[in-house]
Amino acid sequence: MSSFHLQIVTPDGSFATPVQMAYLYQNGRLIGRLPEFGLRGNLTELLGKGFLGCSQDKPYDSSHACVMEMTIVR
Repeated sequence: MSSFHLQIVTPDGSFATPVQMAYLYQNGRLIGRLPEFGLRGNLTELLGKGFLGCSQDKPYDSSHACVMEMTIVR
């Protein structure tokens, strides 16, 4: 997924943001580009049970990529 900026984060950690460019990977293989969609979640939960890990390399502008479970809405 490309970089995104959180639009609003509430005091309890909830956020929502549009995602304008994202790609679907399945079993390590690029399937294709996804249409624009909205993303929402809770930072407190994501950094807890929904946090899956971060890359060892820096694929995005010298930044590590982090993976989390989130709800995707259309």
